[in-house]
Amino acid sequence: MGARVYEERGALDELLSNASIRKVDADYDMEAVVRELAAGNVLENPFYVVDLTTVMRKLADWKRELPRIKPLYATKSLSLGTHPDSLIYANPCEQANMLRYARKMGVHRMTADNVEELYKICDIFLEARVVLRITVDDSKLVCRFNSKFSSTPQEWDLMLLTIKELGMNQEGVRLEAISSLLPMPCRPRETPLTL
Repeated sequence: MGARVYEERGALDELLSNASIRKVDADYDMEAVVRELAAGNVLENPFYVVDLTTVMRKLADWKRELPRIKPLYATKSLSLGTHPDSLIYANPCEQANMLRYARKMGVHRMTADNVEELYKICDIFLEARVVLRITVDDSKLVCRFNSKFSSTPQEWDLMLLTIKELGMNQEGVRLEAISSLLPMPCRPRETPLTL
């Protein structure tokens, strides 16, 4: 089922046309593939071995369970041929040169964690589509992302007002909670979202 989702849009063929990506037989030996790649890697560049069937299955699960929520991919996925409209520039402290690069490459969607970032984005990339990265309760998570970035509920009104005053495009919100990092038997806590 997963492969068909990709084939419908031609993304699988596009991905496999990349010279740095190699398709292996279904009965491949992971250790043998890794050893072969490592032996031929004279420049000592890093490489990845990824079973795309796992990725495709997870994406199919996502689309089945969350049909109205479109998954987005990091800007580093540009090197894999991902369409810029499916990307998000998500850095807690946007660098001016990276904002200009995102604009040049057609990556219009980006996160903002605070008012200062909104002003920076506005100065360089007014037509950007801003996604507010908001704090959720991550007290049960193994990795607590909210301590690094995201805006608190006390900041949301000012951020939304700033977006409006600057004439920016606010596209949505991003929650920094990753359920796979929860210790068992914890489950994500239902957090009502009011903006």
